[in-house]
Amino acid sequence: MARRSPLEFDISVSADKARRARARGKPRGMTGKVETADGCCEWPGCTQPGVYRAPRDPDNLDQFRWFCLEHVREYNASWNYFDGWSQSDLDRQIEADRVWDKPTWGFGERRPGQPGGPAHRDGDAWSRWGFRDAHDLLGENATLNPGS
Repeated sequence: MARRSPLEFDISVSADKARRARARGKPRGMTGKVETADGCCEWPGCTQPGVYRAPRDPDNLDQFRWFCLEHVREYNASWNYFDGWSQSDLDRQIEADRVWDKPTWGFGERRPGQPGGPAHRDGDAWSRWGFRDAHDLLGENATLNPGS
């Protein structure tokens, strides 16, 4: 079967229904099972193979414990990332998540680490973009807004 160009993509409803019908018969493959894991389940008293991983604790998200399917479900059901956090810690995290954990500031406020004066100074708005008027050709009219 010849491969189609990515530019020849069929977005019709009938093509989408056919694509979904083909995908419905396939297993999703997103169970989290690690086929190469070779240890036993870490649940006390369990002898099943431990092929499902779960983080050790909120401080060590890159280190894992290994469980069988039954026990990884039980472990995940009792998992609480925010266990032991104070209300102020939760509020701080919620505020940071509102802006994707990026620093923010209001318009007209000086940005952290910005050299010079405020974020916008009247009279040299064009120079903020790297334009220099070495011969003073623009003069006073450089930043005037003709609409105002």
